[in-house]
Amino acid sequence: MFRVAQLALLLAAAEDTGAKLTNLDRLAYFDFFAANPFIVLDGESVEKDARDRLTLRLAGFTDRQLTYGTVGHRFATRHERIRHDLALLVARGLARALADRYAITPSGAEFASALKTVYAEAYRTAALIVLKRFGGLSETRLRAKAEKLLGAPWLLIDFLADVEGVDTVTRGGGAS
Repeated sequence: MFRVAQLALLLAAAEDTGAKLTNLDRLAYFDFFAANPFIVLDGESVEKDARDRLTLRLAGFTDRQLTYGTVGHRFATRHERIRHDLALLVARGLARALADRYAITPSGAEFASALKTVYAEAYRTAALIVLKRFGGLSETRLRAKAEKLLGAPWLLIDFLADVEGVDTVTRGGGAS
């Protein structure tokens, strides 16, 4: 339920900023970065990073929350769950799949705005920072940025998950 609530908060923030969450990968990137926002402070803009770092600290985040050596693996795990979490939101009428994006419904927006915990407020703050930084990136640029921030090992995990059901037996009877 915690991840589902986070996803509702993210979809509500996307609605507020006009960012389009057009596919599951994009949704997974933004969801992961909002939950682990110090990852996005990449040093490209020292002034912007300093401002966002202070905003995140004031919201209650700490840059010691995540073991950054395992960022890629944590993303891969979270990425695997995003479809299920989104399905729960859709089934409950809190989100919908439109032709061009995933969106929060009016009921979902009401649900998200009713979340008044300290963490919910912090997550909203982080989601807005992430959406402002990356919301306008194309799919190609977002994937390249994510690879830079997360490292390449998660791509291998993702690739292996995609070929999990492939039959590897050749016609000669041996495995390939």
